[in-house]
Amino acid sequence: MKIVLEFLYTGTIEASFNEDNLVEANLAADFFQLSELQRLIVKNLKDAFDENVSDVNRSPELLSVMISKMPFHQKSSAGGEEIVNDQLLDFLAESVAKIHFDNIPLSTFSIDALAYVLSYTFNSNKTFSTPEYMVFRYSVLLAAQHIDLDTYNMLEARLPDLDFVEIFLEDEQEFNHKKFNKVRQKIYRLIHPLIKFIDFRRIDGRILSRIIEPLGIIPSSIIIEAYRNYSTNKRNLPSTRGITKIYWDEGGSGGHIYVMGEGSIATTNHQCYENIRTNFVISNNGTYEWDIRIEEIGRLELCVGVHANSKFNYDLFGACQKNTWLLSSAGVLYSHTGSTFINYKFSKGDQITLRLNMNERTLVFSFNGKMLLITELKRKRKYYPIVSLNHPAKVRLSPNLRQA
Repeated sequence: MKIVLEFLYTGTIEASFNEDNLVEANLAADFFQLSELQRLIVKNLKDAFDENVSDVNRSPELLSVMISKMPFHQKSSAGGEEIVNDQLLDFLAESVAKIHFDNIPLSTFSIDALAYVLSYTFNSNKTFSTPEYMVFRYSVLLAAQHIDLDTYNMLEARLPDLDFVEIFLEDEQEFNHKKFNKVRQKIYRLIHPLIKFIDFRRIDGRILSRIIEPLGIIPSSIIIEAYRNYSTNKRNLPSTRGITKIYWDEGGSGGHIYVMGEGSIATTNHQCYENIRTNFVISNNGTYEWDIRIEEIGRLELCVGVHANSKFNYDLFGACQKNTWLLSSAGVLYSHTGSTFINYKFSKGDQITLRLNMNERTLVFSFNGKMLLITELKRKRKYYPIVSLNHPAKVRLSPNLRQA
């Protein structure tokens, strides 16, 4: 009420928000129909996120708290659900959608909050960062956590991360169906509100048939529809829903790298090499293309490329690590086959376009619109776009990831 009164008398708000008063103030603003106050609350939170990119990671917990206190579900005459239009709710849903679910602890996110994010982004052009298989995996593990530790461990072993899908498919472990049958209905009841907002047409057919279908927790009609889509089009839909916005991820970077410009600019004050990856992980068939503009070159060479190393160390030079493909400003291509010198160097002001073809496992480097070279990759399930930097290097990432 203090925040409401401050707004009514001054037209502004100076309060410092936390998990409690943010939600309560928004509820009060909604009750008194103060849409301008709701807009200021969202602006206040957005400014906080812009000042500190890592603060965005609070959005799953904030959304969970908000939904637990807000009666936004209302039964409609058609038997569906109508969602109350709320600026803060939508802003938090959009913020969560930009985070890869790998980076959201299960303990901070509720099933109701996850359902809202999935419904808000389903069949839309909104930004989303998590491949659909990982959405399914996260949903099941979130449900399993509500049952007991044994159920969680059993399903975590049965639903491998994308880094380990190939190993799982090659050496599939025996699954205790008798033990799982005891909790199957509990899992189904918990994920039932989520299933209709997961697009199984975006999941690789082998994962669908050998990992998901045998669990028996997804209605057969949904599985059949995904198979039918693939047989008709001879391909899956893109692995990630919506428009994919990419930005530099401080959660996957060396200790001295920092990010500016809403995640578009990465730089470092460190004299030695460190690396930073994007928020988006390339993990399914199709072609992916992104642009990097060089705003400053470091004292040492600057490198752009990808890695497919689950044990990648972001504090060490990327080119000396396994399963890494990098092109340097000094004209060297680093790959799993060794170092190759090429007759091209890039410098300040150049724009580098990288095009990764997951079907052919090739990476194409283009400079200022002109294709330079193609390198072959190993057959890995998961690739991370990265750069290797040293002071005073600065690189700008174009926000749109193009998929074909």
